[in-house]
Amino acid sequence: MNGTKHIHVLAALSLSVFLTSCFPLGGEDRIKISDGYFLEKAESGKCYLRKARDKSLGGVFDGVVLEVGWSSEMVLGNVSRLYRGDPDGWYRLEIRSGKVTGPISKNSLQADSKLSKIRTRRVEDLKF
Repeated sequence: MNGTKHIHVLAALSLSVFLTSCFPLGGEDRIKISDGYFLEKAESGKCYLRKARDKSLGGVFDGVVLEVGWSSEMVLGNVSRLYRGDPDGWYRLEIRSGKVTGPISKNSLQADSKLSKIRTRRVEDLKF
């Protein structure tokens, strides 16, 4: 009976490892930005800024985030837009209102006191 119990435990553990590898619990591919927003790394390795419960293809910026930084008020992202007719560049999300503006020129980034204080990093350098 003791051997049968061990086999059942081993089978249950094997099944749980298999299921979690097929259906990840989530969280390991996300970085919380603020309440309601997170940076998500897709299976392709590309990153998207997402709003909770939003399943849109390109996320909030409608594109792949290459660099990102944030404060309590806003998120700043260097974005490669999905639709190639839209200009790539720096985009800002105002967290409280959900308003996205951009592209923002480098001169405007440097001239804006709030934006110039946000430290951005390449998404490859972030820990997911």
